[in-house]
Amino acid sequence: REYPGQPLPRRPPGVVPGLTIHLLEGGRYRRHRASRALLGWKAEEIHDALNNLDALSERHSATLEELGRRFGTRTGTGPEDHPLLRSIHQQGVSKGQAMTLRGILERRGVALSPTFPMDVSNFADVPMATLLDVAMTCDSEQAFRAELRRRG
Repeated sequence: REYPGQPLPRRPPGVVPGLTIHLLEGGRYRRHRASRALLGWKAEEIHDALNNLDALSERHSATLEELGRRFGTRTGTGPEDHPLLRSIHQQGVSKGQAMTLRGILERRGVALSPTFPMDVSNFADVPMATLLDVAMTCDSEQAFRAELRRRG
């Protein structure tokens, strides 16, 4: 909480920053190292992630992805079951496909425009095997696009 014109409240002496997880067992709360509600996410990991939201590291992302997988396994759901996550997942796949295609075509010596392929969303519904087949046989960017339209 911010206090305009006043210094921020300070932590009492002797209180160490961190997060403590307590679980109710046998009518008493006991300290635990990891959360049952968050499927084993450790207290220090939760504290670290919540205090570094502006700079989510690869480690934090990996932990959150694993947590998402665990929740998905428990509930029988995945990224495709949520509209936003489905969209992000599809964009990631199509961008990856686009970069792969560009690399293959460049290695084959096919001349490409600097913006190829800016329309990566057009590749999202094309099976990767088809994209690779076309990339391995075409001799120009125009031929690549024409062959995809022909197969579409």
